[in-house]
Amino acid sequence: MAYRELFEKMLNEKPSTAKKQVAVYLRQNQIEELNSLITVMNDITGGKVSRNNLIEDAIDDFITECEKYLEVEHGMKVTNADEAENQISGQSDKKYAIAVIGCEDGPLKGLSGLLSRNGEPLEFETRNHTETAINDIRSLCLGKTSVAEFECILLAFEKSPESRMEIEMIKEFNMIPEFDPQNYWVTDCVYGNAGGAHMVSTLKFYLPELNKAIWVNCDTDNVSICSMDYHWNDDESESYERYEDVMIYEAVFENELPNDVMPWLPMIKRTLEYAIENETANDFYCSDVSFHLHVPWLPESIRQKVDPEYLNWLQENGIKAVIAKDNQIIIDQEYLLIGMYVDRELIIEDNHINAYVAVWFDVDERLGLNTDGTDEFVNIYADYYPDEKKLDVFYVHHGPDGETINECPIPDLTTGEREHIIYLMKNEGMDKLIAEMDEATTSGINMQS
Repeated sequence: MAYRELFEKMLNEKPSTAKKQVAVYLRQNQIEELNSLITVMNDITGGKVSRNNLIEDAIDDFITECEKYLEVEHGMKVTNADEAENQISGQSDKKYAIAVIGCEDGPLKGLSGLLSRNGEPLEFETRNHTETAINDIRSLCLGKTSVAEFECILLAFEKSPESRMEIEMIKEFNMIPEFDPQNYWVTDCVYGNAGGAHMVSTLKFYLPELNKAIWVNCDTDNVSICSMDYHWNDDESESYERYEDVMIYEAVFENELPNDVMPWLPMIKRTLEYAIENETANDFYCSDVSFHLHVPWLPESIRQKVDPEYLNWLQENGIKAVIAKDNQIIIDQEYLLIGMYVDRELIIEDNHINAYVAVWFDVDERLGLNTDGTDEFVNIYADYYPDEKKLDVFYVHHGPDGETINECPIPDLTTGEREHIIYLMKNEGMDKLIAEMDEATTSGINMQS
């Protein structure tokens, strides 16, 4: 188009009613020269020329030349991209690819090419598949902006760009976290069977600094963090078919320590708390609803209720903590410091239930006695008061002839030990005895075995 015609067109053309915003990156010297020309043109035209005017007309000229080229060189008379695709739809080698351009203000500035993996361009059968792949790549970005722009292109002709842009390189830059790990909102939660009785808990977190959501999925052994709803597909992304494409982070709890998973730790712990709450939501200490978790990953709310020595023992022996309802830890029977079991039948004594507790820890060391090498012995008993939900544990120190030397509460009994004794008494039928006591109270009968 002649310059005079172009300038007159700018002055007289009415603005288009349908426009779409796109990002255009120009070299610095182009911008400076363009701004200088606009200043001169505005002096001449009274301020009616804009940068957009010039760019739009340049694009119009480019489109015109492209249409001529396609008609002359390839026999295709088209007016838009859809017509071009329709005219070559019969070609068996029709493929789509992703063109990548590094952003001017990022580490990939000046680089461009076809998106590739191990040097081979990624090709797709349809435009929809290509756009889905682009969306997946963009969703993995954990920074304020992506380091590259992506565009679906049709590999309709023999020649295609020779340069390549490795997808792993782009991910490496795009997945550098640029957000506060404590700044999030939980916007959704799901607990259910993900298949084969595999129970999974998922929390959806919104990250306001990035204006995006992520999904954290936990079971007793693993955690995965996705950029889309991989497990439940509530976002209708169909991402369960593209696990690797939407995966941000995954780990096995046995192999990782919490401090190694930042910035995800706060969100993982929140999801674990949700998982524990759901899996232990039934009767107390029911083995079918306990949650097993490696000790380093225990939420602080649970850790505070347990003897640290017991947690150390579990960790040293590679044993998971068993969590029951109300965040109570079930003490492992092999824990030697607690080593005890309820021997003989439980007895109802007035307003409480009595149990004889056999132990195999060193009573002298634990209770501060000196029975070793003598005929003295120690018996340990537990009294449970249902009305008060209180447990008293005490020992009776006997002399050689069985006489009572002393009777004292066991010192420093931990919360874990108390819970374990209650657990043992329940296994011996304490709940049934409590029901009998309640019935007797209602009937006015004095219970004394």
